Amino acid sequence: MSTIINLFISILGILLLFIGLYLLKHKNKPFMLFHPEKHTDLRIIIQVTGILLLLLASLTFISLLLNNQVFVSVILILDVAIIPILPILMLSYIEN
Repeated sequence: MSTIINLFISILGILLLFIGLYLLKHKNKPFMLFHPEKHTDLRIIIQVTGILLLLLASLTFISLLLNNQVFVSVILILDVAIIPILPILMLSYIEN
């Protein structure tokens, strides 16, 4: 694969890693408009999504090492499909 694609995939992996770590660090603290310390189910959603994003980040980095186009394509499709789940699930927990 070309170098520019590898660069973008590694940037995606770094973003997934940071977002996953951020979610896991803030599962018991208020952040933005959300208060997971008040809602047990929101805390569970944040924890599961954080772990899922960390797993996707590791699979994204593994796909870079394997350099298999089919595996990279599957991982990118999974990334694109799973990333929007968190905002959709969190919409009902916004507190002003």
